[in-house]
Amino acid sequence: MKTIQLDNKRDFPLTTTALKYIQEAYGDFEQLTKLGGDNYILSGGVVTGTAASSGWVVIAGRLMPFLGGTIQSNVRVVATSTVITVGRGTREHTVYTAEFGTSANPAENIGWDVLNSSRLSTLLTLKSLASELSSAVSLLNQNLAGTKRLVIEIGSWDMDSLATKDIDIPTITAEKVISISAVIIDDSRYGVYNIDFNDPTGNGVAGQVHATRTNPDPILKAKLKRFENCFFDSVFFGSTSVNRGFVYVIYID
Repeated sequence: MKTIQLDNKRDFPLTTTALKYIQEAYGDFEQLTKLGGDNYILSGGVVTGTAASSGWVVIAGRLMPFLGGTIQSNVRVVATSTVITVGRGTREHTVYTAEFGTSANPAENIGWDVLNSSRLSTLLTLKSLASELSSAVSLLNQNLAGTKRLVIEIGSWDMDSLATKDIDIPTITAEKVISISAVIIDDSRYGVYNIDFNDPTGNGVAGQVHATRTNPDPILKAKLKRFENCFFDSVFFGSTSVNRGFVYVIYID
């Protein structure tokens, strides 16, 4: 931290060296902006309809005022330099501001979506979020206390030909089940996928699993299903000589 001793000083030589020292001290203070990263909204920038309010932003690690207005795709940095003549000398100062618009220099632009998605939370907000997270974790631990996990082999399932498969869940009643999931293994034994795997070809979720029983049968069953023309509807999941995967049941004892 830089300081200038002013106590008990009758006269103070205000030289350019002293002013440079003060400017460097401000530069040290600006290092605090790194707590939030390189680009973010510090305050303001509140969106109302198609406009955003004025405030303060950090762009490329530099703190500057933000001039709100009608929202555009980019925010640009504007450097305004002023030369002032004093006697036979001159001095120049530069003010940096941010505003909506696009500069000819790409380095002076940043997407509004980048800034709008990066806002610095106050310490009080972060403390509140941490407290809520701690409470949620404690509640989760309480809910998991006394739970058990049952793992059941799916066994043979030609998913290329058969859309569904039922697996018995012995000794467990529906009201004791907390969660149920399943993993699918391909014929090559190289790939393992959740049954609700999102199809990379764009066909959506590839399958699902739920548990139910049908009267008068007392046995709870895991009902597995692969969707038509999705990831598992393939020759790569067609063998009948391998275990197709596993069903996982979390339940209360």
